[in-house]
Amino acid sequence: MARALAQRLRLLVLDELTNHLDIRARFELLDLVRASGVTALAVLHDLDLAVRYCDELVVLDHGVVASAGPVLDALSSEVLHAVFKVAGRVERHPDGVIRITYTAKPLTDHTPDVGP
Repeated sequence: MARALAQRLRLLVLDELTNHLDIRARFELLDLVRASGVTALAVLHDLDLAVRYCDELVVLDHGVVASAGPVLDALSSEVLHAVFKVAGRVERHPDGVIRITYTAKPLTDHTPDVGP
């Protein structure tokens, strides 16, 4: 990461850059990327980190774009249910951070995923 940022790139392409890091290291790394001012295209499977750090999302469902746009538009309750089969809501909290709140029960509808 240091080498990439030292080159003063205009675009960083990052694939699972937070994989195997503890939560503090994840926050520090993503804070660094955001503070760098460089445009970043990141693949993240951690939805909580994605909504916290990304300005825009592209949600894929079996390789097909299911939703795209600003976080609160791209990852709605409907998208959480349709793509990930979980119930929850995505909202901006009073501290300004966007968070996902999953419902207590049931998290899923137990419908088997049969794919495309």
